Amino acid sequence: MEHLGVLMLAHHTLKERISSLGKLREGEFSFTAPWNESFRDEKRGGPFPFLAESRLVQLADLFGDFEVKDPVCKVGEKAASLSLTMVF
Repeated sequence: MEHLGVLMLAHHTLKERISSLGKLREGEFSFTAPWNESFRDEKRGGPFPFLAESRLVQLADLFGDFEVKDPVCKVGEKAASLSLTMVF
């Protein structure tokens, strides 16, 4: 369901604006989400970074294909985070 963001008018408007700025070379991505112990069950929902996947799909649509560099995933009692560098 979250992949529908790429179909929204706001996404397409942003994509048009971004294309006029030129090619992005590198960017930082940071995703933080509330944590629930049920997320540890990877058979149920996949590994935690998968929760950020729809946001990464949107970024790839906006800026083009990229490679992931230096990913860091942290899981605490109340929140989890994923940060990485994107190289285009």
